[in-house]
Amino acid sequence: MAVGFRRRLAALTVPKASSYLGHKELSCSCPISLPGRFHPVVAGLHDSVNALLGWTKAPAPAQAACTAWIGAGMEHLGHLLSGLTDLLHHPQVQDLERQRCQTASSWTERLLRDLILLADAHSCFCEVLISLKQLLDEAQAAVRHRDATRLAAALCTCRRYDRALSSLAATLRAVSHRSNSSATATSDTGEPALAEAVAAATCAVASASAAIFAGLASTSASSVLRALTYPTAASRAEAMERLQNLEECVVAAEEGCAQVHRALVNARVSLLNVLTPC
Repeated sequence: MAVGFRRRLAALTVPKASSYLGHKELSCSCPISLPGRFHPVVAGLHDSVNALLGWTKAPAPAQAACTAWIGAGMEHLGHLLSGLTDLLHHPQVQDLERQRCQTASSWTERLLRDLILLADAHSCFCEVLISLKQLLDEAQAAVRHRDATRLAAALCTCRRYDRALSSLAATLRAVSHRSNSSATATSDTGEPALAEAVAAATCAVASASAAIFAGLASTSASSVLRALTYPTAASRAEAMERLQNLEECVVAAEEGCAQVHRALVNARVSLLNVLTPC
């Protein structure tokens, strides 16, 4: 499984970006050129982006609060992706893209590419979480039986997966920094605002996903280091508590990751359904 995962991880490459996007608070007001009935959908997406970026900028908590922190991040991701799907289902967006289907716009091509990259990253994340959960069960059994060799072997493998999570986080940070400057004005006055909202949403999803991946990798690495030595009964109890807390974080991440992965796939399918009739 580890070999297959490393191959998939190596395949996650980020398309070149001409410049980088500095995350900033997004205005909920829509441009005057954007039709009025479209405003609530775009404004709602901007609100979700700002909420997710606000969560991302907050410092990651200590291990004891890691489960709640991951759960909150996954919930924000779910809300944002739900808003993105609603935007893609909006009749005006569908009409816009069907009118342009013979010359596909750059923002739809970029969105399709970003959504599949994000979905693949979360799929890899789920695979790592499954393996980590099994290794943590093994590590806890080793602590209970005071089997130092067995514990060291399990935790050594955990560290390899921690590095894989860090690599995934780095890949998604590159996506989150991609500029949305290519979303330029066209003959349809509503399209620039639409392209900006979609670019901001994908950047925010990538940034928050990277924060979750890196946060879990850091928590796991810290727990592994503490668990490697347990000369006394008290330290064994502490090691067991840390491993159990880490397992709870992994379980929370696994549940949220599955939901986010489905939402990413659904958003991509929604866009493909709009473009398919062309």
